[in-house]
Amino acid sequence: RPCVLPASPQLASPASVPCTPTKLPDGGRGGCAQPHSVPAPRATLPPTPPANAVRQLSAVSTASGSDEASGSVLGSVEEVDARTTMMMRNIPSGLSRSGLLALLYREGFHGKIDFLYVPVDFKTGAAAGYAFVNLTSPAIAAKFRSHFNRFSAWGVRTTMICNVSWARDDQQGLAANIERYRNSSVMHLSVAEEHRPLMFVDGVPASFPKPTKRLWPPRTGCSARMFGR
Repeated sequence: RPCVLPASPQLASPASVPCTPTKLPDGGRGGCAQPHSVPAPRATLPPTPPANAVRQLSAVSTASGSDEASGSVLGSVEEVDARTTMMMRNIPSGLSRSGLLALLYREGFHGKIDFLYVPVDFKTGAAAGYAFVNLTSPAIAAKFRSHFNRFSAWGVRTTMICNVSWARDDQQGLAANIERYRNSSVMHLSVAEEHRPLMFVDGVPASFPKPTKRLWPPRTGCSARMFGR
């Protein structure tokens, strides 16, 4: 009868063929010869990635899915500076509000300013050396800062070099400046118009909103530095 050898543990279901009994020298029959079997091919599996690689791939997939859900690409959103109010320092003391405004117009910013304040020393009436300017948009504000930082063409004899920086966060924007100065002593009737803050509507000087509190005149001997910052 045909004999079948047990399958090898390393081979999957080998195909077996009937064996032929071997002939012994005395004419008898011996056992089966080694059957001719063809092993089935092994299935080749891809190597298992390391555990840390799986975690990294999962993290990337999660981040990618989150970005797609939010409609943005990771790292592609750049923060935009929305500030518009600048502080100009090192302004010549002989440059009044009207003189500075004329300079700003001459340098190409006519119609791009909606607030201007040049504090003065009430004891001398001279400009305190700095000013606050609000531009009509963040893009124009960036151009203004680039143009006037280290500016020196004042039109008067001076060695002053302008320094431009952002005003404080609580003084950013037209509305914030209106609220800051409408109830300030610099808006009192005893203060000359040239020494007050000035606002613009469509590039044209406009009346400042009325105060909501009783105004007191600036104290004798004080300077606009008390109200300018």
